[in-house]
Amino acid sequence: MVKAPAPAGASSDAAADAAKHLAGVSLAANGEDEEEDDDEDPLVAGLPKFAASHNASEVASHLKAMKADNMEHRMHVLVAALLDCAEGAPALSKQVSAKAAVLKACVPDAPTAGAMLASLERWLVDDAPHVLATKQGVATALNALYDADVLDEPSILAWADNAAAARKLGVSSDDAKTVRKAAAPFVEWLRTAESDEEDE
Repeated sequence: MVKAPAPAGASSDAAADAAKHLAGVSLAANGEDEEEDDDEDPLVAGLPKFAASHNASEVASHLKAMKADNMEHRMHVLVAALLDCAEGAPALSKQVSAKAAVLKACVPDAPTAGAMLASLERWLVDDAPHVLATKQGVATALNALYDADVLDEPSILAWADNAAAARKLGVSSDDAKTVRKAAAPFVEWLRTAESDEEDE
């Protein structure tokens, strides 16, 4: 989990309280104990509840207005808040399909798509390594994102070709290779489809 950055000169308790207020999160409303919530980014904690009661464009506007560090942090909030990393959760591709309207509204352009892919990569490595271990989990999730028009072919191929895409998010070279290996069946299908179109 990512901790919210503390404002300069603020105590960690005051910073956490301020961040929780900005995200519209209260410990009591979430039913979580204070110790657990201190480790969780309050922006991530607040988004699922907001998304459950608002339409896709409202969620996208809310995400854009968040006091996040940068686009990658916003996309991390989106991925971590909307996708369930627990073992036994629905397949990632099914989760993506169920959240497709929100994801599409929150990823309007190529730079955001790149940030979303880097954040998804980090989420897979940090929070959902069991998805990486499944035979088709990552590839079918990318396929679902592609089919729902959340991500386009150039964005996926650019990410696949850039093993350092999530380096600034803390993803190691070895982990980046693991994620790309898991994504390879879908990426290769995209490359073949692109090659077939060029031959016509």
